[in-house]
Amino acid sequence: MSNAQIKSLNFAVISCFKKIFDVSYTDTAVECMKMFDCCEVSDVIGRRKLKFLQRYARSDSIVCLACNEYLVRDLSLSGRVRGSLSDFVNQCLYYLSFSFVIVV
Repeated sequence: MSNAQIKSLNFAVISCFKKIFDVSYTDTAVECMKMFDCCEVSDVIGRRKLKFLQRYARSDSIVCLACNEYLVRDLSLSGRVRGSLSDFVNQCLYYLSFSFVIVV
């Protein structure tokens, strides 16, 4: 997802909290989100991407094994995910096409 899409989704979530609690300030709505343990959209997307990539790395599929080199570079030691998922998929497709050329 692009940053614009993430900001748009975050705006929608904050707007919902503004309506639910009948507040007009964004800071107040963000505090309400924290009190109800509602995470920001970027945090949710980051956790989901990290979970996906970790499960992908554990897979025994030949496709997953071919992309493991890029996957290791994509995941840092702190568990934060860099780049977008589409970048990861594109890089994997590149490695796969290169692998198939060598095998043939």
